[in-house]
Amino acid sequence: MFQRILVPIDDNEMSRRALATATTLAEALGARVLALHVIDPPPPYTTRIAQQLPAGELERSQDEHAAEVFASLRPTGAAGERVEFRTLRAERRVWQEIVAAAQHADLVVVGTHGRDGVARAMMGSVAEHVARHSPVPVMLVR
Repeated sequence: MFQRILVPIDDNEMSRRALATATTLAEALGARVLALHVIDPPPPYTTRIAQQLPAGELERSQDEHAAEVFASLRPTGAAGERVEFRTLRAERRVWQEIVAAAQHADLVVVGTHGRDGVARAMMGSVAEHVARHSPVPVMLVR
């Protein structure tokens, strides 16, 4: 049923919980997990600063951060063998990149901060957008 599980990750506890849930599920089902770290494009106000950096420095810094995220989240033992980590530089909104990647998955497992009220109205929720637009089932993990 579920052979390819997509887990959007970042450097936070919600990602850790989502990845742990997906890994446990993958072990039970014999599935593979793709842990996807989507890098936001720099905000417009930082573009001028980024242009002053040596060529490739911003990307190198982002890649180093992604490697640190992967190292901190990588499961140990046999569970870790089921997980592939991948980085994607966003060309559109993060949730849109995740939904596009979900086309190659059978299930998306995403952590949610459980925001409500004003915070959710102002910031929106990547998890909520993914759940609404994903072409495959979505499991939300708190």
